[in-house]
Amino acid sequence: MHRLLIDGAAIAYIDSGNAEGGNAEGAGLAPVLLFIHGWTSDHSTFARQLAHFAPHYRTICVDLPGHGESDPVTGAAYDIAFYTQRLSAFIAALGLAQSSIIPIGHSLGGLLALELAARPDAAHPLAILIDPAPLIRSPSVQRSLARTQQMIREVGRRRTQQILGDKVFFRRTDPPELPDDVQRIAARTDEEAAIRTWDAIVGYQAEIALKNVAVPLLFINADRPQNREEDIRALVKTLHWGRTIGTGHFNHMVMPDQVNAMIGDMLRQHFDGLPGLQDSSLS
Repeated sequence: MHRLLIDGAAIAYIDSGNAEGGNAEGAGLAPVLLFIHGWTSDHSTFARQLAHFAPHYRTICVDLPGHGESDPVTGAAYDIAFYTQRLSAFIAALGLAQSSIIPIGHSLGGLLALELAARPDAAHPLAILIDPAPLIRSPSVQRSLARTQQMIREVGRRRTQQILGDKVFFRRTDPPELPDDVQRIAARTDEEAAIRTWDAIVGYQAEIALKNVAVPLLFINADRPQNREEDIRALVKTLHWGRTIGTGHFNHMVMPDQVNAMIGDMLRQHFDGLPGLQDSSLS
């Protein structure tokens, strides 16, 4: 993995595919795909997406601060604004033009992809959210998030994640090794980063970002979406709504062909002349 210092803390990332695509001078026709993982996750969950798209596009997969191989940031708020600022600084440090970057985020990463696309100075052409955490919350959903927040403090983060996975995230049809894989990755997350990030998810208000985003959004939901289409469509100007079949929250890991096809179809709709796009999106 590569490592890049942002304000003295290292961000770890994978940079593969067309290394010339998307630089600030505009070289490279194809967009740069920036994959952003979820809460207590890391870059490895996107292995099937990187393998699928890297032959045709520059693909970057980042470990968020305090996650995976990236350094924790002492005293950080670990809120949505903090992560968005770090990602923007990361993009700038790589010398990439925002107009070339497609943020693709899973769960928490979906919130960050939304925020990147909704920034007043943003020039991202579109954003893709893979089963994002709840954005428009009913009172019952907000209470559920708050109960999980309290459970983390009472029984610990790792035990809470096991309970949450069994009740919400995993399906009986998922591979039997998936819960252990997710827990193994989560165990690498800095504890302060994990707890403060969940607090940030509980307190996040998405309405402003959803109203402000002017570019198309693609939602690739699990079989039981965490968001209601009518709630999102009421706020978003251009919304594409998809759902994978036969799997839960980690659909990009369990059903990568479905997820990759939807990403490829979205790219084909919004860009012309991309190399190998039809082969990559429908294989």
